[in-house]
Amino acid sequence: MIYLIGGAPRCGKSNLAKKLSKYLNISFISADTIESIVKINTNKEYLSEKFPKDKIRDKTKNSNDIMYSEYSTSEIKNAYIKQAKVSWESIKKLISIELMKNNDYIIEGHQIHPEFIKQIKNDYNKKKFKSIFLLRDNVDLIVKNCTEYPSKNDWFIDKTKKQETYYKIAKMIKKYSIFFNKEAKKQKIKTINTDKKFKTKLKQAHSHLTS
Repeated sequence: MIYLIGGAPRCGKSNLAKKLSKYLNISFISADTIESIVKINTNKEYLSEKFPKDKIRDKTKNSNDIMYSEYSTSEIKNAYIKQAKVSWESIKKLISIELMKNNDYIIEGHQIHPEFIKQIKNDYNKKKFKSIFLLRDNVDLIVKNCTEYPSKNDWFIDKTKKQETYYKIAKMIKKYSIFFNKEAKKQKIKTINTDKKFKTKLKQAHSHLTS
């Protein structure tokens, strides 16, 4: 079985993947890692076109405060969406290898889109996949949860100095979540909002994937 966990940043994807990996005793990978490998092997001539989010990051000196003052939340969300698609072929290749080996595997990341899941289910036996999307759409709760419970090497905290920027990032996460929710409904893929009762919601997502 291939388990696919998608959704906007800071919604609990990594936490869910780690818990699921431990419970099932199988490996998992972040799609961020795959994206980094893809980028290293991309011709420099096409980097700006294929990696618009990273281009914005470079132009704004890796500062959330500068980034969210010079670009709108919609522009940043759209850059995330466009860049995510660059990794799809590599993720498909990884999936094909794991299926060929008859391995169970978990892949998590904002790069996992409902449209991507539709494509792989058309290419492979759809019974070999389980998927879920984690969302957040309450700006105040996003800021509260992300600042009170930072993750390791936390880009949300480490690259932000101004309180107002937290709310701009949260608005981007909300818009990205709305995108995922809309697209997931088209493909009839389950979504779970983790704004409230985070641990309980992760348990629900875990139960969905292991049922």
